[in-house]
Amino acid sequence: MPPPPPREAPPPADGIAERVGPYVLERRLRRDWLGEVFQTRYRGAPARLRLCKPGSAPAQTPALAVLARMRAPGVASPLDSLVDSEGRTAVITAADVVTLAERRRRGPLPADASAALGAVLLDGLAALHSAGLMHGSVAAPAVGIDSAGQARWQDAGLAPPPAAEATAMAQRLEVRDCAAMLRDLGSLPSPLDELADRVAAGVPGALEDAETLARAWRAAAATAGIALPPAGGPAPIPALLPPPPRASRLRRPRRLPAPVRSGAAMLVAIAAVAVPPAAALAVPGHQPLDRPLRDFLPLRSGERLTYRFAGTTGTVTVTVGEVRTVAGQLTAELRSSAAGEGLPLGLSGGTLAVDARRATMTAPGGGVRVLVAPVLPGTGWSDSRGGGGGLLVTVETRTLLGPTQVDEPAGHFGDCLAITLTSRTTSAGGEGASGSGSLWYCAGVGLARAHLVALGRTADIDLVAVK
Repeated sequence: MPPPPPREAPPPADGIAERVGPYVLERRLRRDWLGEVFQTRYRGAPARLRLCKPGSAPAQTPALAVLARMRAPGVASPLDSLVDSEGRTAVITAADVVTLAERRRRGPLPADASAALGAVLLDGLAALHSAGLMHGSVAAPAVGIDSAGQARWQDAGLAPPPAAEATAMAQRLEVRDCAAMLRDLGSLPSPLDELADRVAAGVPGALEDAETLARAWRAAAATAGIALPPAGGPAPIPALLPPPPRASRLRRPRRLPAPVRSGAAMLVAIAAVAVPPAAALAVPGHQPLDRPLRDFLPLRSGERLTYRFAGTTGTVTVTVGEVRTVAGQLTAELRSSAAGEGLPLGLSGGTLAVDARRATMTAPGGGVRVLVAPVLPGTGWSDSRGGGGGLLVTVETRTLLGPTQVDEPAGHFGDCLAITLTSRTTSAGGEGASGSGSLWYCAGVGLARAHLVALGRTADIDLVAVK
């Protein structure tokens, strides 16, 4: 007999602490694009309560019915679910000690723990896809770790599903997202790191199916003599538990690394291995493709956007100068606190010109169109700059993948565009460096995130403040 749908929660009694049904909301753990996460109790034990946004219950009920029957160690099973008087779905699962995102900030993972974690999460993702479900937000904050070190996907199936015809593509992109997340742990054993890197980068012939990748992960580990937890059974990984906090010490700020130096042969050899999140493809209520191009690269005189390169304490602030209309284009100078550093994507300053058809950023050797109309998934364009006198010639190709959402230190941005970037540099001496990259532009702010690798160095760029 199929499990019952989420029940209706009775309204709280007067004078009682804030609650949903019988569950007291003891402490809010975080807020994100799905809603909020609270600490609560289930039958006296600590538990996690995900409270979704109003009106989401009809789409989530079928997924919750499937999850209630699922017994996959890598997927958090609902202990209970209900719908409150405001139409918000509440899903109760076992409590987390920490999320994977929080665990990474507290210290590196051992190589064997990273390998085991990959096996558990890939098995879980394969189980979801085999059941016809999407996770909906494959990223480190969605991985919970309990007190035994058992890792599992939280909030599976709660994101609005993509259109039926886009499900297969969205599942393939979730596999890439998972591979990128595992690779970015930075501590995988070599054969598994290579496997994750190929999948994340989407190289021709790379695996695209979760179940196939899960089998390949275990086979590569076995060949290299790496022990993994058995498939299908409990898989606690004690090393996932966070180390005890260390006494803080004042440190001198490190200089912000410049991943691309002006005048160097690798000026635009940007090779990224991350793939934009697939979770928000065709999400109802988030239709950024209907917005004009200027929304994604707004120009407001005096606005200050501050970015941070992950792993450093340094920041770069880009200030928009006076906005003028020149030949039908909104044009502004971008002044940077890192002027002359040769940073990519206009972070060292330049000029941005935006009209109804294109947005062009100045760059050494010429202009680069960072976005073009129509703003449709699959739209691609290329720009060539440099050349003459034996100088470098760089060809950059961009492809718009579609709408998504991102959570950055500066806030949650619901209407964003994911864009892939490939770059090839040549000179009179022959072929130079080449690679690919991933960029996220969000309505109302512009560039919100980038994941780049230049000269063999990874650079994650995050928007931390907008003023």
